[in-house]
Amino acid sequence: MQHKIMHKIISISSMLLISITNYTTDVRIRSQSVDSARQLSGLNNHINLYNMGDMYGAFSVTPEYTRSFQSSKIAKSLFGSAISFGKKGCNGKNSASFRVSGSQATNRQVGDLLADYFGLPLDYQSTVYVKPVIQNFLVDFDLYLGLDNLFCGLWFKAHAPIVYARWKLGLNEQKSNAGTLGYPAGYFGPSAVPVNNLNTSFISYLQGNAPTVSGIDFQPLKNSKLSSVKCASNKNATFYKHSNHTTRLSDIRMSLGYNFAQNEDYHVGLGILAAAPTGNRVNDELLFQPMVGNGHHWEFGGQFTSHCTAWRSCDNTQNIELSLDVDVTHLFATSQFRVFDLIAADDNSRYMLALTMKNAANSNLEGNTIASFPTGPASGYFAASSQFNNIITPLANIAAQKVKVSQPYQVDLTAMVTYNRCGLTWNTGYNFWMTGAEKFGKQCVSTFGNETTYALKGDAYVYGFDNRNSTAGLYNPVALSASQDNATICSGNNYPAGTFTPFPSTNTNIDNARFAYGDSTGGTANNALVNVTSGAVAGNQTHTSIQPIFIADSDLNLTTARSKGLSHKLFTYVGYSWKNCDCYIPYFGIGGKAEFAGKVKGYPSSCANNSACGAANYTSAVCGDLSSCSDNKCRRTNISEWGLWLKGGFSF
Repeated sequence: MQHKIMHKIISISSMLLISITNYTTDVRIRSQSVDSARQLSGLNNHINLYNMGDMYGAFSVTPEYTRSFQSSKIAKSLFGSAISFGKKGCNGKNSASFRVSGSQATNRQVGDLLADYFGLPLDYQSTVYVKPVIQNFLVDFDLYLGLDNLFCGLWFKAHAPIVYARWKLGLNEQKSNAGTLGYPAGYFGPSAVPVNNLNTSFISYLQGNAPTVSGIDFQPLKNSKLSSVKCASNKNATFYKHSNHTTRLSDIRMSLGYNFAQNEDYHVGLGILAAAPTGNRVNDELLFQPMVGNGHHWEFGGQFTSHCTAWRSCDNTQNIELSLDVDVTHLFATSQFRVFDLIAADDNSRYMLALTMKNAANSNLEGNTIASFPTGPASGYFAASSQFNNIITPLANIAAQKVKVSQPYQVDLTAMVTYNRCGLTWNTGYNFWMTGAEKFGKQCVSTFGNETTYALKGDAYVYGFDNRNSTAGLYNPVALSASQDNATICSGNNYPAGTFTPFPSTNTNIDNARFAYGDSTGGTANNALVNVTSGAVAGNQTHTSIQPIFIADSDLNLTTARSKGLSHKLFTYVGYSWKNCDCYIPYFGIGGKAEFAGKVKGYPSSCANNSACGAANYTSAVCGDLSSCSDNKCRRTNISEWGLWLKGGFSF
């Protein structure tokens, strides 16, 4: 019964107070070193002592275990609008999931991720359940020195935890249709792709597996991916339970301060605080990267510390103390590897496919004027500026780069009530933590070169077939210049989700669509290009883009790669100090916490379209200054977690 009541309290609190509700390209957490509640618990009678006349101090060792909850909210932050919530599933109640389906799946839904992007069969369908869990086991080493031997009221603090971080994404993919349809000639390359050459699951794609397409370099996913280990697989399900983990020393934090007002019943002090980065850097090569520390930032700031005795018993064996401690620091710029989505395509667009283009002069690729495209003479031909270069790559592979990232401030505030009775100490209190929105520094960005290299594929056919240069009824392939700038992770434009009609393989809805003409021999004849290799059929002439729309640096959605943090924590601690010891006073106790990540309603349209972030300055020739990207309403990605710790040490 007590377990059920506690579970309900935690569930209700997390819904009312806080959870992750906003989408980002990865998840970043509060540094394991930034936890003044854990540091201060149990130390009231050992630090900030009055009129000691000599050096004194306290040393403690604190092992702690933490585990995240509200996993569905973490899933929502990773996969955004694709995530839906069900009452039950393979991962239990209120499971987070999304659907993956091919462009020719019979009951494809509007919000399904398009399986074609992942090299899966055209009729493939599955549901992917997501249950992320973040666990930390740490040992924090903490030292306090009262330097009254140098100057009365002077003090020094230092601490650094060794952290084992284990992050498990908890993917479980249930297939409703493993798929039997390969890809027809022209869709990915000049030849048909049999189903045996395709990936077998969405998880397989995330692990870096790519389909085999004759004559085409179909590149595997390199960023925002899973590690290559999976636990189990069968015909209808693929389980991904392997966790990523790392062990590192978190940030080393040191402060030097002075208690300018102090007596036996109170103290007020100020100090300077610095942190040296010893954890790992943010690296979006992995979708769910375990993090230790603050992302490898140097920090500098100030510290405020205070306490007062609110009540004391007549026999001086009991008292109640109130304390308030505040740390404020600036996180200086550091290099981090980030992956970006596209502004127009939005959530998860980094998993879409991009085509590499080249100069189209060799095949005389052209398009003629059609009614839906009135520009130009009534019967004129327009030469294509570019054509497909036989390389297909996930957008995440090219929309990734190192950037300089800083945060204007970080606040760690602890308000605590302490009850002391003889050697017994009971602390309970509230901790508030917040960081300002990340800023991207001045960068010279050339991800997309001269912006005539990469274009979104969508569900466009990339090859047409020469209608007249045939031998024994075989039609020679000609690479097209087709692009689909308005495609999303859920569908292309030829076969949008929710319209269940035969697959329109003539590229009618590509960018700037025109009937395609070319010559596979490199000649100058305007030969009609069709969408089949078995012969000319009326109505089968395909279309090409005149001209294709290329991906530009200014299309990158910087907002979803930026984050800020906020959390509220309730904590308690019970400990005992053996005061009868002579030179050293041992102490020991146990504490626990429940931390809830702050909720934000969203982000402003100015941030969504990057006008506030300076992305329009990103060109191949100009260094874009993103320091203005500091809107405080950008998305929060901290996690909700609970934790237990033991604290043992001695004062001297």
